[in-house]
Amino acid sequence: MTSSETPSAESCTGGRRILLAFDFDQTMVDDNSDTSIKCLFASVNYPPHLNKLYDKYGWTIFMQAVFKHLHDENIKKEDILKCIRPMNLTPGMKELIHLMSKPFIDCIIISDSNAVFIGEYLEANGLGNVFTKVYTNPATFEGDLLKLEPYEQQTGCDLCAVNICKGSVLTQYVNEQQRDGVHYSHIGYLGDGRNDFCPSYCLKEHDAVFPRTGFALEKYIEKIRASKGLCLSASVHPWANAAEIVAKVLLPWIDEIECVADFDNISQESKRLNQLPKLKLETSKR
Repeated sequence: MTSSETPSAESCTGGRRILLAFDFDQTMVDDNSDTSIKCLFASVNYPPHLNKLYDKYGWTIFMQAVFKHLHDENIKKEDILKCIRPMNLTPGMKELIHLMSKPFIDCIIISDSNAVFIGEYLEANGLGNVFTKVYTNPATFEGDLLKLEPYEQQTGCDLCAVNICKGSVLTQYVNEQQRDGVHYSHIGYLGDGRNDFCPSYCLKEHDAVFPRTGFALEKYIEKIRASKGLCLSASVHPWANAAEIVAKVLLPWIDEIECVADFDNISQESKRLNQLPKLKLETSKR
């Protein structure tokens, strides 16, 4: 087989793929990227009236006011980015990310953080090529002022923030992939917050939800089940260490796809051999 005939990842796995969708703060990283800048207020006064903006307008407007105040106090772009780069991955996340290099695994981030913080962290920590797409609030520096925009303005989902419905984002991504001929055998969603319930609820029986142990998503899933009898279609696997996700769910998913791919390859080779011309054995009379 020549290099031009080398089978693609799609053909080797029969088109079967896995999608892993991640929240960012307190899920992928063991911190909140927005509040990680609190160290800057050691040298800058924090105006209490900013909290009223959060209560009235929500997180994104609140954070824009915080960045405006930091800019007014002569905090530089580099000062802000220095707070983002050292954030630690959650326990076991490094092992999980290692498996994400499999050619049939797609990975995306859906986060209510912002594009500058997530992009800076991924690049600084050698993860820039791991994720296919990052869905989050757009952001850019204008000089030393970090300016935010909402990802969207939505009113159709009460479970999510007004600026991003994570369930809608996940569903739209999967539908777009299907239109391009990409179908997922399994989808896994990793999250920690209540706004991660919506995408979790969108998943099906062959998928899995991974709520971080002790955080709001795990508690909310149980609360909804107990109060309304509403259970997720996907299986639920709480985790304190992401290595648990690898051992309990991801490795079996990978083995399933690779075993089916091996069987398909054997079947195709057997079919090819059966189509070869039959050799005729001739004997001569002596």
